[in-house]
Amino acid sequence: MKAFIPREPDWLRALRMRGGLRWPAWARLRMHPYPEQFSPAMDLPPRDGPARFWLMATTPRSGSHFLGHLLQGAGHFGCPLEYMNPMNLDLWRHRFGARDDGEVFDALTRLRSGPTGLFGIKAHWNQWAGFSSHDLIARRGGFERAIWIYRRDLLAQAISRTAAVQTGQWIGSARARGAKAFDYGAIVRNARMMRKQNEHWAAFLGTDFAAPSKTVVFEDVAADPEAACREIGAFLDPVVPELRFEPRTTKQSDGTSREWADRFRHEVRPEHDWILTPQSF
Repeated sequence: MKAFIPREPDWLRALRMRGGLRWPAWARLRMHPYPEQFSPAMDLPPRDGPARFWLMATTPRSGSHFLGHLLQGAGHFGCPLEYMNPMNLDLWRHRFGARDDGEVFDALTRLRSGPTGLFGIKAHWNQWAGFSSHDLIARRGGFERAIWIYRRDLLAQAISRTAAVQTGQWIGSARARGAKAFDYGAIVRNARMMRKQNEHWAAFLGTDFAAPSKTVVFEDVAADPEAACREIGAFLDPVVPELRFEPRTTKQSDGTSREWADRFRHEVRPEHDWILTPQSF
């Protein structure tokens, strides 16, 4: 398959031309699996004043992208993205011309907070555990709430990540850069990684997280997004106004995912039966 180089969007060209983005950051951003998240088009009306931080605790391919866009589209909960992802954080520094993480988060909370100050941060466990600036969030008021989303169907989640790694297609709107191929070992490794991250979240949120947290299951959100998001919204902000929650992302599972699931169930070894057991936390 020929290498695919995406067209440079207008906002990225403008940033480069005014000197706000230089090589190699420019190249990393052009090849980023979700470059739109850095675009000013995703900014919200600028807001001064303290931010009200909330956390979306996730694992890869858990449905957090789907849930995050539902909440973002409602216009009240900010724009929850992977602001602790070290690669993303570096690109934010370039976009804002920031000297340190404090300046990055000051700019982000001004441009990505909802009208009442709610600012969401989505983080996988490895991003959370590896983030070196938790103190700067604590100095800005700390987290008010956490939503932990996990996926009941661990096999489907592991298959989804295996395919995404192979193709580079992490969101539905992205173009595939590689081919899919069934890989039993990779599915097992991804399932093991996802289970371990969920165990870390369960332990941390249950004992060490100072604010209230709520657990949601992706399959329940997907079955009734409106009802699930109303419940989540009321938890994040008890005085949340009447809002609409409309799905805005593209479903990525396809016939290949189902074929891989059937094949895995047929070939599964006894020591990997746990992958077929629905997760419950």
